[in-house]
Amino acid sequence: GRIWKSGKKDSKVGSRHDWCVIGKLLYCRATRGRILWCQPDELDWKEVKGLEQLQLYLSGTRYIFRRTSDKRPSKTNVKYDIRKISSNSAGNIVIFGNAHIGDPECVELWSAEISMERREGGEIWGKIEWSNVVFKLDPLSNSYSVDVLFSASVHL
Repeated sequence: GRIWKSGKKDSKVGSRHDWCVIGKLLYCRATRGRILWCQPDELDWKEVKGLEQLQLYLSGTRYIFRRTSDKRPSKTNVKYDIRKISSNSAGNIVIFGNAHIGDPECVELWSAEISMERREGGEIWGKIEWSNVVFKLDPLSNSYSVDVLFSASVHL
């Protein structure tokens, strides 16, 4: 006989990467800095609310002003990219991303911790607890991104 059965089909077409479980919910990263959640038995993906600032920060490019050797500010192009989503022991989401800064490009690895809260109506809301640069690559390193290896212990 056949052991495997057909499972639920995903509710939305689109690009979703990485997965983590917090409580009884699945979370993943999607395009344009969005984080999605669903019940594992339904696979009806919904967007985590309250993270609009994160999405604005991550979409597209930014110009920052840096002081040059002649003390005059200059524009520097910055491109952001989420690379990894995971969870920590506090039950929060942790995201890692790359920031490509300037010409020649310097690559920074940044991280943010996001707490989750279920509100009336069943919506999930996120709150950025902290975010910061955690590692910086020299422009001469010939590396265009930083990858994150993440592990977690699982007790069954």
